[in-house]
Amino acid sequence: MAKFLNKKEQVVDFKLTPYGKYLLSIGTFKPTYYALFDDNILYDGEYAGLNENQNTAHERIKEGTPYLESLVLFENVELPGNYIEEGEPSAQFSADTLAQYGDFSTAQQAYADAIAQGATTADLETNNINPAAFFQKGSFATVLDLPRKDSLKFTSMIGDAYLDGETQAAPSWKIVALQGDIEESTQKDMENDLDIPQVNIELNYAKKVVPYNIDTNPTNVRDINDRVSTFLNDEMIQLVMDDALIYADEVNTQLLTENFEIDVFEIVEEFPGAVASSSIMYNYCADNSLTITENNTLSINDGLNNVTFVFKDGSTSVATDVDISDADLVLQNLQSAINNSTAEVSASLGSADSAGCYSSLIVSKLQVGRIGGASAQAFGGKSTTITTNETTGITLANAQTIGTPSAATANLFINAADDADKTITLVSTDGTSKTYTAKDTESLADNHFLRAPDTTTASLEQSATSLKACIEGTAGHNGKITVVQSTVVAQQSYPRLRLTQATAGPDGNKSITSNMDANIPSTFTGGDSGPSQTILRGGMDKRVTFIRKYFEKETPQVVNGMLQSPTPIVNSPQSYTTSSVEYYFDILVDSEIEQRVACKSAEAFNKQSYYIDLDFDCEETEQDFVYADIYGRVTDPEICQT
Repeated sequence: MAKFLNKKEQVVDFKLTPYGKYLLSIGTFKPTYYALFDDNILYDGEYAGLNENQNTAHERIKEGTPYLESLVLFENVELPGNYIEEGEPSAQFSADTLAQYGDFSTAQQAYADAIAQGATTADLETNNINPAAFFQKGSFATVLDLPRKDSLKFTSMIGDAYLDGETQAAPSWKIVALQGDIEESTQKDMENDLDIPQVNIELNYAKKVVPYNIDTNPTNVRDINDRVSTFLNDEMIQLVMDDALIYADEVNTQLLTENFEIDVFEIVEEFPGAVASSSIMYNYCADNSLTITENNTLSINDGLNNVTFVFKDGSTSVATDVDISDADLVLQNLQSAINNSTAEVSASLGSADSAGCYSSLIVSKLQVGRIGGASAQAFGGKSTTITTNETTGITLANAQTIGTPSAATANLFINAADDADKTITLVSTDGTSKTYTAKDTESLADNHFLRAPDTTTASLEQSATSLKACIEGTAGHNGKITVVQSTVVAQQSYPRLRLTQATAGPDGNKSITSNMDANIPSTFTGGDSGPSQTILRGGMDKRVTFIRKYFEKETPQVVNGMLQSPTPIVNSPQSYTTSSVEYYFDILVDSEIEQRVACKSAEAFNKQSYYIDLDFDCEETEQDFVYADIYGRVTDPEICQT
């Protein structure tokens, strides 16, 4: 855990990264370069809302700001790193053993398996897995068997700048593609989350069949080696090269002999990543009675855009209307509406049943990674959500209820006379069922209510009041169903009892059974759990590894301060391996570049005011090529004389 530096005691805080510790543990840690960083210093207080002068800023930076110790770990400490703490034995195998088993991990596993099977020292030596040495208890070393990958987090080192002249001009690069096209450029590597400006250029090399020809004036050896001999049909195969020629100029800084270094990495994809997604389930396919209610909505919010789709029964007028008139085509219509919207998602149909009904629609983010997923907020982003108030026809996968659930209701219109022993059965949300019987006398204990002998307003009102009392009584539903009595004014006034389930939710949509002559509905309706919402889940970032390639065209003359050879030694191409840059391509800089190509490209760009300044004399001189006839002029044959 990082602590604040004690400025009175700690002048320099020096720490090794996990990879540095690994190199130190195997004896290959040899630091060569150093760099200075100031990314933890706020020079201009205006960015933090501070109003200060230069002297105040100097005091704030030097004295008034606490600084943390060096941070060297940029991964979750729970992730595999395979540290072996000091004093813990760790086998070290010989080079022959590692060559036989391929790598340290395989040899270590073979050694562990042999020990588990009771192998003796002789057995270990026979199988060439007897460790050459151990770090025993009390040893100073800490070994890291599998080093954490180089996360390349230290990328913002302080560069060179003019000490005089324009003080507000920051060091910068001017990059011009003299050959090859720049497809895009970004301020950082978004794909790998690195604060390194990106200039993306795609180069394509192709072998083509072309008519045979001879280059009578090759300018370099590549003009000769890019083709094969002619075939019988007077054609040949030629390598068409799309080489990049980059003009890179570091401006607003001192011009040194070597202002930059070139590092080459191969990006190997460890995991392609996954998009965040969720499913919309269509309940109609399993039960044709579970249809979508018109004018209900479904909304998708991707953090930037919120798009609301409205279910319409055949009368669609805008792109976000979804036609539900044909129940079998609802998901197809919803898919089309989502894919044509501005939401950063795509929709794809699941599988169809035997009747051709699609029961699921998968909504996915367009971009691979955690962005838009459930964990996006933990990384400074926003989750993508799907919200709907439709509770019958569709169900959202892994949904949660938001807002307030609605209670189911039913309206009983007591507008007719009833004979004795007519009944009505009501069921509350929790499943309590009670039957209420019309009688000539009221008995709350028996759930008997007064019947209406005629249709006068007084008789109807008296019957409704009695039924209300039974439902609310201790023998009735006793608060599980609430009752509100009112009067409906029509040609003849009659009472209405509005029944409401005390417990809200879709479980309150219970059936009502009645043989009364009054207007009684067959079920409670309107009960739902409230709008439901789900978050797109499962998004995973792509993981890549940067594998460094090394320039091995020449053998270094000086190694560890010792002169190895009086002159540079050029390695043969046969010695290159897949870890060599030259195995894949050549990188030519400055005077190594073909002057003719550089000058021709610079001339084209200078006409467009890019001001390419090359270290070449690009004044071309016309050359008249003279072809000498080594056989001399054709003459008449000499006449032999005797």
